[in-house]
Amino acid sequence: MKIIGLKGEANAYILRRFDGVMLVDPSCNYEEIVEKISGLKLWGILLTHAHKNHISLIGRFNCPVYLHKDDYFLFIDDSLNGFKDSESKREYDLNRLDLKLVDDDTKLEFVDKRVEVIHTPGHTKGSVCYYYDGKLYTGDTLTIKGAGFSKRKSHSDYQLKKSVKMLYERFSVNTIVCPGHGKDTTLLEIRQKNEKVRTILKKE
Repeated sequence: MKIIGLKGEANAYILRRFDGVMLVDPSCNYEEIVEKISGLKLWGILLTHAHKNHISLIGRFNCPVYLHKDDYFLFIDDSLNGFKDSESKREYDLNRLDLKLVDDDTKLEFVDKRVEVIHTPGHTKGSVCYYYDGKLYTGDTLTIKGAGFSKRKSHSDYQLKKSVKMLYERFSVNTIVCPGHGKDTTLLEIRQKNEKVRTILKKE
């Protein structure tokens, strides 16, 4: 289930299995999220990376928050993650979060299934995609219009290109992509419509 991001904020997603849910990148539309998960057990929050516009609501939920270990220092440094230069300051207390650092290829228990963590560095050092139930939740790593390129210090063009190639090698082109911004799509449609991705995939 998708919660469309407001201007500048990320899309949020609700993964559901029976009476259990997990949130991906909750950053806006708090009331809508609460309404949709009412009466369900919240297993955790999955962060694709530690930029402000993907994490701003995490302190409002009582559950584990999963983040790749390589984004930890970005997560705690407001001068890098976007909170310092934002009108909306960080709401959550770092000391009170149930933060769980994940590693490459971690598999997270979710009711009777697992959510697969796929490390895709580039947009940030600890950017990840989550694969669950045939869908790939890509954050800013891959969208129909872009491929996570950024001028921020935490960015690496070289690593991002490697990550994009890896996703296309690992998954079918018919895999559904649920990005941090923009509409849901497939790896095939992104390759067809995204010139940056086509250029990356053409290079050896």
